[in-house]
Amino acid sequence: MEAENKRRFVLGCLALLLVNVLWVVSAESSRFIFRQAKFERPFFVTYVKACLFSVYLINFCLSPRCRRFFSDRLAGLEEQSIDHSVENRDLSRALSEPHYERVNFLDKDNGENTEQEDVQSAGNLFAANIPKKVSFNEMREVRILPENEATEAYLARLPYTVWIRIAHKYGIPDTFRVKQAYRLSLIFFPLWFTANLSYSEALNLTESSIVNILSSTSSLFTLLLSSLIPSSTSAERFNISKLLSVALTVVGVYIVSSVDQTSFEVKSPFGIVWSLFGSFGYAIYAVALRHKVDPGGKLEMPMFFGFIGVNCMIFLWPLLLLLNLLGLERLYALPNAAQWLYILLNGILGTVIAEYLWLRACFLTSTFLATLSLSLIIPMTLIADQLLWKTNFPIYLYLGTLPMLLSFFGATVLSACESWDPVLTVVTWTVCQVQRLCCRRRKALKKRTELDMEQSISLITEPPSP
Repeated sequence: MEAENKRRFVLGCLALLLVNVLWVVSAESSRFIFRQAKFERPFFVTYVKACLFSVYLINFCLSPRCRRFFSDRLAGLEEQSIDHSVENRDLSRALSEPHYERVNFLDKDNGENTEQEDVQSAGNLFAANIPKKVSFNEMREVRILPENEATEAYLARLPYTVWIRIAHKYGIPDTFRVKQAYRLSLIFFPLWFTANLSYSEALNLTESSIVNILSSTSSLFTLLLSSLIPSSTSAERFNISKLLSVALTVVGVYIVSSVDQTSFEVKSPFGIVWSLFGSFGYAIYAVALRHKVDPGGKLEMPMFFGFIGVNCMIFLWPLLLLLNLLGLERLYALPNAAQWLYILLNGILGTVIAEYLWLRACFLTSTFLATLSLSLIIPMTLIADQLLWKTNFPIYLYLGTLPMLLSFFGATVLSACESWDPVLTVVTWTVCQVQRLCCRRRKALKKRTELDMEQSISLITEPPSP
């Protein structure tokens, strides 16, 4: 791993640690909203948190880049409505006044009459009895484009990768990135909202520690989906060592699930189902986004999340009315000042900041490590529940966190060494050693058998002594 990649990997790991802390704070504040503040409306809370993503577009809307983008769009619409004749007339007006210069048919640098050779070679193709002659005008008309249009025409003829580097260096407005961010937000905002809604529903029905423990199974779904939706980076590829890391996480989840949950405040067993469904949704969201975005390209993450907030605000508000009409979740009365404070604090810390850092860490490290890092939330939530809510957990719950922590550190090493598979290496070495040992014993047995046969033949054929 190069120095720049190492620095990016370390920054990604630090971002994941910070995200875990923010998500623990968010989980505890969500529990306070649902339990203590008696505001049991998970869909409304998730909708408000999603709408807070739109604050990322404030910087874009106030920047000159936004004005250039919309001016270019309006100019493009105006150009489409103009007639071709008017278009040609405006183009002729944009050109400079014509001036004439003499055409030099002789290439003085090479000393060869290239134009005449081309004419003669073309004339030979149509050689006939009647001689043909082509004459060219000695003068040509020259018009010069304005400097801005000439620059745009030059940039339009460049390769796309070269144009991207120039646009990034000199701040040329990149219309494609805005379109790409909006198109991706249209695809992924239902996935993101569904996963977060499932997480909020689980927090409303189950203890936050149990929800976070079961949410760590997203690493298993991520590994399985990575094998079905392969990425171009080697850090996302399936191997045996990653499967073992996930197996350790599953063992920890099994230990936690086997604990007697009568000491917990569980309103409904559907809380566990919501937790698993949310972890599966997060896995689809992370793997599909990493597959959709080219690692060589750059995703405008603030713009992407800003468009997610705008799309949720526009397309999902009718569901609030529908849930109210069906009696599944009432819309009124609206939250009071204290409830609004906790909802906004939860949205800013656990959604606006944490989601951005988590997605950034996915691209700095790997999707597998980012989802497996959710296991670090478990000991943090256990400590937070004991300190804040005086919840007593069995010893088996703490034992279940040990394999999860071990799997996270193992995944960190595997992500740092992208193409290294230590488990497969050990298994291959063991199989080779066993095969070598079996071959040696087979050869020794064969040699021993041949020696016994020679001795037996010699004893049989040897004549008796007189």
